[in-house]
Amino acid sequence: MLKRVVDLTIRFLDGMAKYFRHPIKGRITWLMGGDQVRGVMPMIPVFEGVVELAKSGEVLPMLLDAPAWIVFYSAKNAGYGAVNASVAMQNAMLMADRLGLGTFFTGFLLVQTMRGFTMHNLLGLDHDQEIGGALAVGVPRLEYKKWPSKRPANVRWI
Repeated sequence: MLKRVVDLTIRFLDGMAKYFRHPIKGRITWLMGGDQVRGVMPMIPVFEGVVELAKSGEVLPMLLDAPAWIVFYSAKNAGYGAVNASVAMQNAMLMADRLGLGTFFTGFLLVQTMRGFTMHNLLGLDHDQEIGGALAVGVPRLEYKKWPSKRPANVRWI
């Protein structure tokens, strides 16, 4: 399942990169798309790098070989669905850390969900549900023995 999710995302990122690199389509979209499109343009080399990494076959890019993926979703009409997903992700990250697991936010895997229902169908979600976030979960390869020292918190109670 994770390989299919990654493959779907790679195809999407590859298509986006090729579209925005096209001399006519990319330029027209740039001129008419506004700030949102202009925000995507600096990411095109990143998309291309992720696609190249996927073609190398070394790791599942965006998951870095994590064996599990947790998707947080809610009904589209649920009040504060995205906020609740963020809170749930934060709690899941804290719990996973307590269990000795590592996590990271898989933003690239969610980019495709904004462009249609292909990912929804793959995950078995209804069309009236929206994905608010997702985490890759696995056993970390590295363990930090010495954390950087921190200054004590400067708290002032009123």
